[in-house]
Amino acid sequence: MAQAGEGANAGFVNGLWFSRSPFFAGETVRLYAALQNNSSFDIKGKAVFFDKNEKMGESAFSVVNGRLLEVWTDWRVTEGNHAISVSITEAFKVEVGKDPESITLTFASFAQEPLTVDNDTDGDRIGDKSDTDDDNDGLSDREEKEYSTNPLAADSDSDGVSDKKEISSGNDPLKAIKQKKESGTEKPTISLHGVASTTVAFARDAYRASIPRARETTRKAADFIDDRADYAAKIIRTKKNNVAPTQYQSLFFVSLALLLPFVEHWRIAAAIFAVILLWLLWRRLRI
Repeated sequence: MAQAGEGANAGFVNGLWFSRSPFFAGETVRLYAALQNNSSFDIKGKAVFFDKNEKMGESAFSVVNGRLLEVWTDWRVTEGNHAISVSITEAFKVEVGKDPESITLTFASFAQEPLTVDNDTDGDRIGDKSDTDDDNDGLSDREEKEYSTNPLAADSDSDGVSDKKEISSGNDPLKAIKQKKESGTEKPTISLHGVASTTVAFARDAYRASIPRARETTRKAADFIDDRADYAAKIIRTKKNNVAPTQYQSLFFVSLALLLPFVEHWRIAAAIFAVILLWLLWRRLRI
């Protein structure tokens, strides 16, 4: 241990240690040091922790003669090289009936061996420099380099499908998939409230416009739910007689909207829109 001046046997016990190991950039760890006081008096002061020349934190202490005391500070870890040390400042000799006396400790500091902190992108407790698959997407870092994908992101194009799955499916992992066809949670949904609101707006246009305008508005209606047509057809194929009432309602709107572009007279188009609106009111749909 380091020795105190004036013959006082007190100072840091060799070594700094951490609350856990290994640790990685972005984590918070507690950094500990120990003070041993074998002098004939009590000592108080501050233990200040440094990373290179930057102060990390400090811990006030008062250690009784003949005792061992831990001091500590919390550290938000950053990536890179670090040189951690601890020093005692504002040290005072404390005796009963006397005012505290400032003392200088000859070896009142300790420096830890330099250390390098790595990132752990995928949280598997293996640093990126040692990990062969930094993002844990099933593609090694070497394979990611061959495909020009991001080795630190499991989904390079941020489309919700991992790079590994896209490559296995024959898709480009650098081009987002607009709509997933695979079984999963990302099925297109049909909002009757949205269809009804848009239908009413198009009907209003049809009443006020000429035949070309009516044809244009009906075309817009068809485009509005065209991307839902495949899903509606899939419902028929897979559900058959078990289709839920809301799905039947959705199919009703899809069928009408796909027929509207072929209506020649605006009054007929308007009548169809009116039937849809009246049916909605009768059913008192609540979405």
